[in-house]
Amino acid sequence: MESPGTKTPGLATVVGLTMAAACGGGDTSFDPGMVGDSLPAWGSVFSEEAFRVGQLGGAEHETFGEIGGAAFVGSDLVISDAQANRIHVFDGEGRHVRSMGGPGQGPGEFRRVGPIVSLPDGSIAALDAGSNRLQVFARDGSPLRTRSFPWSSESMCALGSTLVFLGRHPDTPAPIHLLDFASDEVVSIGSVPALDSESLHAPALAGRLLEGTVGCFGSTIVYARSSEGRVTALDRSGSGVWEAGIPGFVPIEFYIDEARGVGRRMPDGASEVNVFVGMVRVGDVLHTHVMRGIVSVGVIGISTVVLDPDTGTLLGVDHTTPQVLAVGDDRVAVLLASDYPLIAVYPLQPR
Repeated sequence: MESPGTKTPGLATVVGLTMAAACGGGDTSFDPGMVGDSLPAWGSVFSEEAFRVGQLGGAEHETFGEIGGAAFVGSDLVISDAQANRIHVFDGEGRHVRSMGGPGQGPGEFRRVGPIVSLPDGSIAALDAGSNRLQVFARDGSPLRTRSFPWSSESMCALGSTLVFLGRHPDTPAPIHLLDFASDEVVSIGSVPALDSESLHAPALAGRLLEGTVGCFGSTIVYARSSEGRVTALDRSGSGVWEAGIPGFVPIEFYIDEARGVGRRMPDGASEVNVFVGMVRVGDVLHTHVMRGIVSVGVIGISTVVLDPDTGTLLGVDHTTPQVLAVGDDRVAVLLASDYPLIAVYPLQPR
């Protein structure tokens, strides 16, 4: 296997799982030019691989346990490891620059580090999904600020200095929370399907309906919901810009079992109980990103759904592209292998 920083000429062959392969089938090779007839231009987004990071048996910054999130800060690639609760920074050539964070509940520490974003001043904001906190680091890795909040969240993106969280707030049914980093003000927007139940398990079901991801671009928030297979674009006020369905998505009926908890019935009629406890299932949304005029929504069992960011029009479904982790101004990072995390970075080409 190549070491971090090694450039690979041409288009690399993936040794890991694509979205489709994660569900027990599909091709495990990745050729950015190999797409369906409905999406002939998708491959032009990617170019020659720049570098890759991650390997078995290497140093701490080379062996990732579980990818919590990734972001580009300038030309640097920043990766959070949710298992080690560490954040690693690599330069534009794939060389390790520094690591920060660690397990704990103090400044700069995490119980479960998740998504990370770059702020306009070059600082790095990291979501601690294990303790409902935000940790902010300077470019040199020193902790700058800790901010707690009342909602639980595992998805975050940024509109400039406004951080956008998807999560359950105890005081509002709105699922999306905008935190202005300068003023510290919070505005909650959006909605989820109403619950017609007074069961003790209804709160857990409400949490399950919130699952999905958010992505940000320009002044628009894209919210992809696992429960309904819907993708909604909202402005900062919560007004809808467009809404689209995920092709091939089969809505799953939620039900309440008073003795055992909340579950859902799969399309074949088989029941699963307590699936809201962190299990990945067909139809769960893995990522929402925008790159070069494309909204990319990764869905287990359906692969990557590609939408027009202005209208929500379906551009195609790509069954070959691995999970997108981060999109920069001119680069994209994708997850090539999930059994041991292997990440590749590709330059983005004009479309």
